[in-house]
Amino acid sequence: METNSGHLTLASYEAAARGPLTMWPLIGVLAGLLFASFAIDSAAARGVAVAVYVVGVFIAVFWQITRTGVQPRFDTMPQPLRRNLYGFWVASALVGVVAMAVSFATNFVIGGVVVALCVTVGGIAYQRRSRILIDQLTGE
Repeated sequence: METNSGHLTLASYEAAARGPLTMWPLIGVLAGLLFASFAIDSAAARGVAVAVYVVGVFIAVFWQITRTGVQPRFDTMPQPLRRNLYGFWVASALVGVVAMAVSFATNFVIGGVVVALCVTVGGIAYQRRSRILIDQLTGE
């Protein structure tokens, strides 16, 4: 899936975008549990939550790379896909701010639920938008 110059082709981005959406609920639950763990008074328990989150995301990303055979590169990503990724990052930051506000107004468990739902729904929306952009880029 690489060109002669070593740059990834559009096919690598297409493989990632057309992958199953199942990674997002997994990452959403992990992120929600991580966020909810701040309600626990034990630093050790929070440390375990961070470790579980990091390992879980690593497994999800590794599975995605293994399934598609590639990890898309940001520096060769077509501009429409890059804009979509920027939008996802901005939305993720806003979710973090809203979740913090909810957590301080209520508690971190409710904030964790907000994070889990937003990461799941937002991730699926991001991937579906990526599929639409791939269709436009490939002329399908």
